[in-house]
Amino acid sequence: MELVIFDLETTGFSPRTHEIIQIAAVRIRHGELVAGERFATFVRPQTEIPSFISDLTGITSTDVRDAPEPAPALLAFSRFVGDATLVAHNGWRFDLGFIRENCQRHQLPTRAVPFFDSMTLSQQLWGSAKSHGLDAVMERLALAEFDHHRHDARGDVALLAAAVRTMWQRLGAPPRPLPRPVGHRPPPAINPPTSFLHSLRPPTLQLKTTMPTCKYCGTKASSISNLTISVCHRHPSGANKGKHVLYEGAEKARYSCKHCGTNAPDLANLTASLCHRHPMGAHKGRHEAAL
Repeated sequence: MELVIFDLETTGFSPRTHEIIQIAAVRIRHGELVAGERFATFVRPQTEIPSFISDLTGITSTDVRDAPEPAPALLAFSRFVGDATLVAHNGWRFDLGFIRENCQRHQLPTRAVPFFDSMTLSQQLWGSAKSHGLDAVMERLALAEFDHHRHDARGDVALLAAAVRTMWQRLGAPPRPLPRPVGHRPPPAINPPTSFLHSLRPPTLQLKTTMPTCKYCGTKASSISNLTISVCHRHPSGANKGKHVLYEGAEKARYSCKHCGTNAPDLANLTASLCHRHPMGAHKGRHEAAL
């Protein structure tokens, strides 16, 4: 099994409003770190890096001034990834959101790749622990910082690679792509100059609507009157500024959260909101599309 462990640094926490400023990755093959197989690049954002991000990561606007823009940086990362399985810590909620948003923003073609979140390894080892963040994992494994500043992607991937190998050994089995390889089929042939990472979500679902459903947020109700008297948090006129609007396409493709059953007319609407039945805890994780 070949893994590419990666990390991003960004100007903030929202994929829609903030930007990638650094990408770093290392390769693990058959459980061993591959010497010389490293990827690292700064990425030039369109805005200045906030001071609190510079304090956290050590990355300043001067560092990224001559860096590549997001599209060429992401394409170079795609070439480095190749056919490997991607691994990131809390990547399902954070890193992949930024990759997905940047692919859409810069109109980059995409491809399916297998992925798993290394946080699941921590959850398998220390299921009762309150935190499974990288700092908590480092403390449990007694890992020290490497050559780079913590929250510098180059340092974080080195730490994460050591953590993944150790957790893998303690579990006594190779990590499994979780929740599943994208699309339930092998990745298609790679065309490095023009292809990039898929959004890593299941394909469009064909579901039948049997209850009145809001076309903007996916809320269901027992009757149309009950649906349309309450406000919609995703109404085009603004959050909670308009009523639910009946979704009339009985056969139209929609997305449903695998944890709580919430429906949405498209994937972006589904994954933008928090799930009250998420395995990480109520309202601690976003909705995830079901199969």
